[in-house]
Amino acid sequence: SHILPEVIAEFHRKYPNIQGDVQLLGTASQLEMLQSGKVQVAFIRPTNPAGFLKTDHLLKEGFVAVLPKHHRLAERDDIGVRDFAGEPIITYAPTIGASYHHAIMDAFRRAAIYPMIVQEVSHTLAIATLVAAGVGIAIAPSWLAHNLSPHLVYRPLDEIPDEVELIIGWQANETSKVILDFTEIAKNTCAGRNRLRSMVGR
Repeated sequence: SHILPEVIAEFHRKYPNIQGDVQLLGTASQLEMLQSGKVQVAFIRPTNPAGFLKTDHLLKEGFVAVLPKHHRLAERDDIGVRDFAGEPIITYAPTIGASYHHAIMDAFRRAAIYPMIVQEVSHTLAIATLVAAGVGIAIAPSWLAHNLSPHLVYRPLDEIPDEVELIIGWQANETSKVILDFTEIAKNTCAGRNRLRSMVGR
């Protein structure tokens, strides 16, 4: 939701007569449709190498605390992983959100706290929904903070490394100039965002 608009806008400037469809799918579904030719490009998390697939790195991002609007921690601008001690926590099921699950559990271990997990889910938007309903609080990839909600507050957790990687994938035998140009536009757009982020960080 925060990467694709820029990519599609730039692509549309170069190819104004070509329409692109956006489908919201999990990584496994994207790979299946990419292999069958039902989609031409996929924005996915790192996956095991596949002979039909060519990929390139786009960006890495970190994590945020996801809090109900009226939660006591929502009143603070600066919170850390230790503030999750004793709180009901919603997190990822280890077999489905494996990379997220391990990064979050590692953060809890480093903070020397034992998380009180009340529910495990398979999708980040499910986490947002349950937090908004007051079931618990959560740690989620920072992209979620771009999805504004009147029920939620997001706070950065800078102590967790930027471990959420986004890659772009396309068929290894792709020859269409349009598709290959789209992948280049995506890479250049994300490279520009990464440079800007580094400048702001300094």
